[in-house]
Amino acid sequence: MPSVPDISEDLSAYEWVKTYIKDIKKKPGNVYLGIFQRLDRPASGILAFSKTSKSSKRMTDAMKKGLIKKQYLALTEGTPKKTEGEETLWLKKDRRKNVVTIGRNGNGQRAVTKWKVLNIKNKKTLFLVEPKTGRPHQIRVTLSHLGCPILGDVKYGASAPLRDRSIALHATRLSFPHPTRKELMTFTALPYRSPFPKIKEDEVSF
Repeated sequence: MPSVPDISEDLSAYEWVKTYIKDIKKKPGNVYLGIFQRLDRPASGILAFSKTSKSSKRMTDAMKKGLIKKQYLALTEGTPKKTEGEETLWLKKDRRKNVVTIGRNGNGQRAVTKWKVLNIKNKKTLFLVEPKTGRPHQIRVTLSHLGCPILGDVKYGASAPLRDRSIALHATRLSFPHPTRKELMTFTALPYRSPFPKIKEDEVSF
């Protein structure tokens, strides 16, 4: 299921949630729904929506100020040369092909990604990843650049697709200031699907 409507015309999470809110509130007209945490279609994990335009604007402002923290788990082929690091790349997206490439000499959008190895087993690496910027396919391209394409992500170098056509990328934690109460909200969702191993919440930290 895509996060938002796309060219496939499949039902999106955005449309499903909007219909759900409309039915619950029994509104005769249209309902507002914003989205400030979306996922690439083959990924899994946390999505986040805003029910008013005011809260949506506040979340956009919080994002610009770097107050929204997103962490992902990724299971990859191969192993990196280091156990942790921070990569800065310049990314360019071909919107027609829906593929992101790495630009040279500052050509593209700056993408900063913090990462850490949590586990290595059978030549597969479990990463914890925290993107500092929000570029399309940022994590997928960064890990491929490290020589560790995400399992199933044949678009960025994986050797084979997964059976369900997903990729082993999961949005596992989202933290942000509440748009009205200002208190810090933190949500965690561990992956439950193959090929991810069993993971404990206290293992997911930098």
